[in-house]
Amino acid sequence: MLLPTVREALVQQPGATPAAANCAGECRSLAEQLRQELCPPVAEDSEGLDTLCSACPGFVCGQCGERPASAAGLPCLTCEPVVLLTENQARQRLNWRVEQLAAATGIHGRRVNGIVNDSIGVKTRSGISLAQLGVALSNVERWLEAPSSMPTGLPAPSSEDLDKLHGAELRKLLATYVGPLAGALREPIPFVQTQLNEWMGAPSRAEATDEQLRDAIIQAWAWIEDPNSYRAYTHPEPPEPGGMTAPMRTKTAVADSSCNLCAAPVVAGELIGRMPQSRRP
Repeated sequence: MLLPTVREALVQQPGATPAAANCAGECRSLAEQLRQELCPPVAEDSEGLDTLCSACPGFVCGQCGERPASAAGLPCLTCEPVVLLTENQARQRLNWRVEQLAAATGIHGRRVNGIVNDSIGVKTRSGISLAQLGVALSNVERWLEAPSSMPTGLPAPSSEDLDKLHGAELRKLLATYVGPLAGALREPIPFVQTQLNEWMGAPSRAEATDEQLRDAIIQAWAWIEDPNSYRAYTHPEPPEPGGMTAPMRTKTAVADSSCNLCAAPVVAGELIGRMPQSRRP
């Protein structure tokens, strides 16, 4: 059975609980007490005294002045009631807010859900605590007020950091980009895995060299940032009559080698490119 859960308990409001616990049941502001005693406060002091309680070391409601508030100038829970949510209602509201956030940011909902889950340190929201659910809902509503404040997710990988990683470390790092990439591209994860393998020219991750893995990590991040570049790779523009398809990616050769197509020598430092591969059905 899902019992009603007070939203305030989920999104903790500092001071609300102590205010209710310390309340003496005789809420009246210091300014009101002084006025009744025919000693009205001066104008510059009345604003602060209007929120201080005369019966306890707390605050009174900024609207009615008769009930406890969690901080100076805030309303009491009677003037602005806290929304009561069951766990199911909280999840529904969170999903609805995620849809709004996805529309506001132009980011696919699956990716937004991943960012929300990352913000509370979980992979999935199945079985999370009510406190975690409240924090997630609070985060999403805060980001909705300023969509640009939502974290975009994975940072750009630097060549210096990648050079320090090898083998299993690089494969593990590449795996962290697959989920966000699938969300950004709206493609199934197995298909994205295959596209990454094809792009770096390796039959599988286990057979890829460190250099190929580093290139795949950089490219995966680039596709996350600009999904249109992925579409250009999977659906390249047809070449002009008699011309060759332009390479979809170029980089500087790290060592002397030869072209895989024509066997022409390639000198270290020379700009080389990779031709697009046809999209599999």
